[in-house]
Amino acid sequence: MKSYQEKLPALFLTNCFNVLSDGYFFLVGATNAEIFHYTPWQSKTELFFPTTILDIIQNYLVFNSEKVKKIARYHQYDCVQETLRVIENSSLKGGVNNHTTGSGKSDTMAFLANQLRRKYPGCTIIVITDRDELDRQIYERFREYVGTFFTLDDLTVIDNIKELKEQLAKPSHGKIIFTLIQKFQELDKFDNPAGLFVLIDEAHRSQNLVADAEQKKVS
Repeated sequence: MKSYQEKLPALFLTNCFNVLSDGYFFLVGATNAEIFHYTPWQSKTELFFPTTILDIIQNYLVFNSEKVKKIARYHQYDCVQETLRVIENSSLKGGVNNHTTGSGKSDTMAFLANQLRRKYPGCTIIVITDRDELDRQIYERFREYVGTFFTLDDLTVIDNIKELKEQLAKPSHGKIIFTLIQKFQELDKFDNPAGLFVLIDEAHRSQNLVADAEQKKVS
C-alpha cells in the first residue's frame, strides 16, 4: 500500500480509507497510516453498506492540526451511534460509556459533539474533567478539528465559577464548554431550550462517592 501511495499519489487524493485483506480478514486505516493504526472492523454495522460509508465520510473522517487524516475505529463508531440512539429513543437522562486507556475517548467525544450539534442546532455541550491537565488535553484535541467539525469560536475554556455561571446564563448559543467539575459549586439552575449535553471524562473518579452515598441511603 505504501508503494502505491509513493508511486501513484494522485490515486489517493480523494481516498477515504484503505482496506488491507487476505481474502478472509480485513483491516481498515487512513491513507499514510502506519500498519499498527490499521484495525479490524468488528461493528455489527456493515462497513460497506452505502449509508455507513457515507456516514463515515461525513462524520468520522478528521484531519488533525498537522493535516494528517484519521478515521474512527469501529468501537468509536459504535459508541457514538449507540449514544445517539439512546438520546433519541430513551427517557433516560444519562448513561455510561466504558473505555480503556488509549481507546480514543477524546476523539469519540469530538465525533459525538459534532453530530449532536448537527441534530440539535444551538445546543450547548459541556465537557467536564477533574484536573487541569486533562481539561487542556481534551480542549486541544477538539481544537485540532477546527475547520473540520468546529470553529475556534465554538470552543470555550472556563477558568472560574463566575465565568461558568455567566456562560450558562446566556441564551442557547451552540458553545462547547470545557471546565472542571469543581467549578459547579454554588451553581444556580438554568434553562436551555435548545438542549444541553454533558460529557464527563474519568467520571468514575468524581461520581463514585456520590453513587456510594446514594446507595447507602437506599439500603
